[in-house]
Amino acid sequence: MHSETTFSETIFPDTLFPSDISIVVAKAWMGETPALPDEESYVANAVKKRKREFRAGRHCAHAAINSLLNNNINDQIPIKIAPSRKACWPTGVVGSISHSGSHCSAAAANGSKYLSLGHDVEVARELESNIHKMICTTTELAFIAEHNTSNIPLTTIIFSAKESIHKTYSPLNGHMLDFLDAEVELDLENRRFKARIINPEKNPKNPISFLDGAFAISNGYIYTGIYLIDPTYIEPTL
Repeated sequence: MHSETTFSETIFPDTLFPSDISIVVAKAWMGETPALPDEESYVANAVKKRKREFRAGRHCAHAAINSLLNNNINDQIPIKIAPSRKACWPTGVVGSISHSGSHCSAAAANGSKYLSLGHDVEVARELESNIHKMICTTTELAFIAEHNTSNIPLTTIIFSAKESIHKTYSPLNGHMLDFLDAEVELDLENRRFKARIINPEKNPKNPISFLDGAFAISNGYIYTGIYLIDPTYIEPTL
């Protein structure tokens, strides 16, 4: 039996992304209101919980794009799902969608400045011990054991960081990273993390060896985020 999901708006941490990245957190109506027909077709046979999550994600994504571009013309342009299962954002926009518990949010950024971004939200509780080795490398498990008195759910922070890594890496390379394909080094004091891709795709289109990200713990949730700025981008002069 699937539990009901009602989305409650919370304050998204302002430490994960620069101010020019648009963030929208779902309101309750977003989970109950059908998405565009070409979007709704993806969940036509899904259970109610999945429908609510998908709808909230699509409404958040449209709102984030509208805020970013300062218009609402994208309200009628469907955000479809690619064969790789990633969301197909409009040309010139990069973005990310995440949901967990009663939280759902979307982030959108200008594709002329940002190559990619990823964010993830998880309920702030430790993962079951029987899946730790499926998520964490030997080095990460040693870090968790060393810092097990920190009173923060380290396994879930690492899990969430790897979700953000995947969302950032995969759109650039069309390659699905496994949890053990990346290794995370946490900076607990500064709420930052560094990620090393230890098993990249062979001959990737966009070689990425390292990623920098941030995490936050707020409202009973863990938030992680990563963004990549195009190294050729030049800020416009006034």
